Order: sequence, then C-alpha cells, then structure tokens
Amino acid sequence: MSLTSKPCVFLILTSAACLYAKSVSLSIVNTQLNPDGFGSRSTVVGGGTFPRPLISGNKGDNF
Repeated sequence: MSLTSKPCVFLILTSAACLYAKSVSLSIVNTQLNPDGFGSRSTVVGGGTFPRPLISGNKGDNF
C-alpha cells in the first residue's frame, strides 16, 4: 500500500463509521384521539402521531 493511499483508506473507514451514528429527537406529547370510536380522550403519543413511529435498534445501541 502506498503512502498516498493510507489517508484515503482512513477517510473511507471513518466516514463509514459516522453513517451509523444517528441522533433523532422524539417528542412525547398529549393529544386528543379517538382510537376505538367511543369518543375523544386525552392520550400520550410518541412523535405526536398515532399509530406511533417505529423505534428500532440493534444490540449495543443506546437510547
């Protein structure tokens, strides 16, 4: 491996690692919903929507 290709390999590896670090804000709010058809009531929802957004992760992830 030549001396000029080593920095390129380093940049490729570090940029690939940065792709997996993700920061997302999820707001937990009170809202009025009618999920069962028997009148509106106050509920707590994630992301301000119902059905809630999918929250997924892998082993070792921090939440």
